[in-house]
Amino acid sequence: YASSSSVYGEAGGPLREEDAGDSIATPYAITKRLGERYVAFFRSHHGVPTVVLRLFNCYGPGERPGRYRNVIPNLIHRALTGRPLVITGTGDETRDFTYVDDVAAAFRLATERPGAVGGTFNIGSGAPTSVRELIDRIGALVGPVRVEHAPRRSWDVVTHRTAGISAARTTLGYSPRVGLDDGLRRTLAWLQTLDLERYDTG
Repeated sequence: YASSSSVYGEAGGPLREEDAGDSIATPYAITKRLGERYVAFFRSHHGVPTVVLRLFNCYGPGERPGRYRNVIPNLIHRALTGRPLVITGTGDETRDFTYVDDVAAAFRLATERPGAVGGTFNIGSGAPTSVRELIDRIGALVGPVRVEHAPRRSWDVVTHRTAGISAARTTLGYSPRVGLDDGLRRTLAWLQTLDLERYDTG
């Protein structure tokens, strides 16, 4: 089951799997936590061999920019189209950005390791990156960028979030392979194949 780091609510990290609770405040987080409960029900009542993977800020080729999409494709889109990159907040907020190939590898490992059945695992890079640092790295790839600040969105209350991935390393044999700079380069190359004028990032 593809769950999400949003089930940790406002907790920062490095987060352990047992840190998840019910203090969550968005419909998305609520549905992801509910999904985990359904998974547990079908395992305990019907013997379905299940594994829950909590994904942290996945990104990479295939994810298009858009007004309600994620930060990396939107920032790269704005940089490529000469628009300012907008920071909502201070820019010191951190996230754990996880490249799509590492996520795919985690799903494959979850199907191959018998010891994973019944488990819940964080899938992330294990390293925090601030929004300001992310913008600097994008600028290093694309060229000089303009930055604008906007007020923090009312629902965006999490300032720091990082995955503790020791359980995934031990039980799944998971080890993230693609660093952020390499992942951004690959994502940039893919986005450059699109007609970027078709996409509205707000």
